[in-house]
Amino acid sequence: MNFFDAIKYNIKNYATFSGRAPRSAYWYWQLFCVIVWGGLYVIDFRLGAAFFIASIIPSLAAAVRRLHDVGKSGWALLCVYVPGLFVAVMQLVSVHFEERAFKASGMAAMPLAHIARVIGLSAIVLEIPAIVYAGVIIWWMCKKGEPDGNDFGPVFAIQRSSPIGAG
Repeated sequence: MNFFDAIKYNIKNYATFSGRAPRSAYWYWQLFCVIVWGGLYVIDFRLGAAFFIASIIPSLAAAVRRLHDVGKSGWALLCVYVPGLFVAVMQLVSVHFEERAFKASGMAAMPLAHIARVIGLSAIVLEIPAIVYAGVIIWWMCKKGEPDGNDFGPVFAIQRSSPIGAG
């Protein structure tokens, strides 16, 4: 599958989380998203942010189909995204306590600053397994798909229209 076929395939299957997708469909889609996002971000960060938000669903769908191709469930992605969201929330709470500690004076500031440090450090420690698992996900994304059909469907076959003049 070439670059443009991969883009068409992923746009056509915008929110299809079933079936399988070859490596080229997934990685060309990721390349397309990075190029478009980067270009739009340079023009105006709001355009880049809008494209990023618009590409979340098709990117997740492409990732799930890619995992299906190597025989893994798409739910495996939750092991990366859920801890990431949890850490983001913990970091926001940590910033809240840091701001309160900054506004407080004297002895009242010490417990708040300590709470902020503990929350921030625990968030980082909790993220380490998710980072390791993200490496596993990337490894799966790079693997060759299963040669035969699996629980998620038959082997992906590129559907091409017949050449002009073919009977």
